[in-house]
Amino acid sequence: MNALRASCHSQPQILRVFVEIQLRFALAGSDMTGGARTRVVHAAHLLGIAPESFARMEAAMRGGERVANATDHNVRTAAAYRTLEVDAAISNEELTRSYRRLMSRHHPDKLKANGLPDSMQEHAKQRTQAIREAYELLKEQRGIG
Repeated sequence: MNALRASCHSQPQILRVFVEIQLRFALAGSDMTGGARTRVVHAAHLLGIAPESFARMEAAMRGGERVANATDHNVRTAAAYRTLEVDAAISNEELTRSYRRLMSRHHPDKLKANGLPDSMQEHAKQRTQAIREAYELLKEQRGIG
């Protein structure tokens, strides 16, 4: 982990994608129960991901799954806010800024240019799609033009 952190020190977004992939597998495999949570949290810590940032990442990953699968309007809305890593009380301008920041951080082309391996591109595409869907849902609900 120290070698990975050192080799990616100038591209922290690659470390975030790496941790997100670990999160995705841990959530799919055991819903982050037991030892899976301990290992992923420890890996994030070793890679310099702050606990608050990790918590937002986990909420976003869980929220992104629910936006796509939920049928209940309130559940979809809450999941969309989690995916965008924001609170429902933010302004439309702040919502748009958060969307743009996340799209920039997770865009597959940008990550590839920064050295993200082809094997991790699919995760970046899925994450970008979840961000886009969440923003479109909230944009429509809020009447953002």
